[in-house]
Amino acid sequence: MRHILLMLATLAICTAAETVTVERVPEGGLRPRAVLDTTGAVHLVWLHGAPAASDIGYARRAPAETAWSATRTVNSVARTAMAIGTVRGAQLAVDGTGRAHVLWVGTKGSTPRPGDGGSPLLYSRQLADGSFAPQRNLAGKATGLDGGGAITTGPDGAVWLFWHASAGAKDDAQRAGFVAHSSDGGATFAAETRLLSAATGACACCEMGAAADTAGGVTALMRVAGGGTFRDQAAAWLKPGGTAFVSTSVAPWQTGTCPMSTCQLVSLGTRTWAAWECQGQVSWGELREGKVLKPVAAPGSGGGRKHPAIAVDAQGLVCLVWTEGTGWQRGGSLAWQVWDAEGRPLGPPGSAAGVPAWSLGAVVARTGGGFTVLY
Repeated sequence: MRHILLMLATLAICTAAETVTVERVPEGGLRPRAVLDTTGAVHLVWLHGAPAASDIGYARRAPAETAWSATRTVNSVARTAMAIGTVRGAQLAVDGTGRAHVLWVGTKGSTPRPGDGGSPLLYSRQLADGSFAPQRNLAGKATGLDGGGAITTGPDGAVWLFWHASAGAKDDAQRAGFVAHSSDGGATFAAETRLLSAATGACACCEMGAAADTAGGVTALMRVAGGGTFRDQAAAWLKPGGTAFVSTSVAPWQTGTCPMSTCQLVSLGTRTWAAWECQGQVSWGELREGKVLKPVAAPGSGGGRKHPAIAVDAQGLVCLVWTEGTGWQRGGSLAWQVWDAEGRPLGPPGSAAGVPAWSLGAVVARTGGGFTVLY
């Protein structure tokens, strides 16, 4: 019996190791974001061109295909996205009809711009023919953008945009998160409002994350900033049918400098999972009402780990992807780990070299089982 159990354990490890396939992004692109839609098709966006003045590529791959569709350009004004810093690239969401929605912080030369001439929050949605609508600036009074925002779609044509802005503030402790909502699939948006009523501050050079579940609950991640050293990863949760977001702390962190971090959320049915960075380590955990149930850290001691991405499959297996050794104007390597539904690691972590400067990894769960990592 003991021999049989050992064989079964070995088989489980081998199977887990085989669940992950790794691909390079089309066009040698930077900063991929990938989303699996309800049909099992993978949608992908990436940046290409000069890091300081990039274009956004988009492609789709059907479940039974191995090749990507022809590349579409998302931005209607050339070179209006930015890869520098790794925190300001394109964010992707796909609604229940399979339509892609893309959000990004514009460059200095971007148009259209807010009334005060500051950096725009640019948005475009996919049209019926697969092309993308002309980009729009959706930052009204909440200007003074720096780090990246987030986008998600929910039931009944809901599209949610999140970003943080100075809005006249003098430091991070006075910055705030903002949210804008569409109920008609992104055709129109209501004016932005503050994400949270309490003053939490916002870490200027960090990126946000967002996800909506099938019940209508919405969660956003934001790195708050206060007291000069408090830069916790926080969640803002809106219950189904609710009118106000409630804040919870996901991971406390005291540091006097901005970590230029990214994070990610993913929902499957009525459940939501988060991936975040804290003190050089990356972790993941399921959230319930914005609160993390059981944080799970990537294997090993950590240090220099950044830019986590997460995917969850129909069986509850979790794949976390992160970078190692990356920094300002410096590329590094990619690493990943798969866990079972109970949070137990399946096999050893995997790795791949060659992550370019200003880039990171993306991951999606395949409908037939396993995960695809893109970098």
